[in-house]
Amino acid sequence: ATAANWLDSSSVARVPTAADYVCIDRGAANPTVTVSTGTQSVQNLFSNEAITVSGGSLAVSAASRLNANFNLTGGTVTANGPLTLAGSTTWFAPLGSPFQAIFS
Repeated sequence: ATAANWLDSSSVARVPTAADYVCIDRGAANPTVTVSTGTQSVQNLFSNEAITVSGGSLAVSAASRLNANFNLTGGTVTANGPLTLAGSTTWFAPLGSPFQAIFS
């Protein structure tokens, strides 16, 4: 597996915005996409690739599905619609490192 930063637009047309419906499926590349800083918002997120939130925030506004591993090791995840975690899920923060998940 390879690493990919959510804010790195080198392999996509642009970084997703709050108006976007995002699908991440890189086939055999199997990157782990990391949100590590800033405020990242999308309409919905469908991913067949691993997602790690290690800092900053990731907000989804509508029903979303993560089929691969999801790791919350820092930062904030906000889901304003159903969020299906179909892969392995890890919620972990080192002592003193705040993280938060908000589901409404």
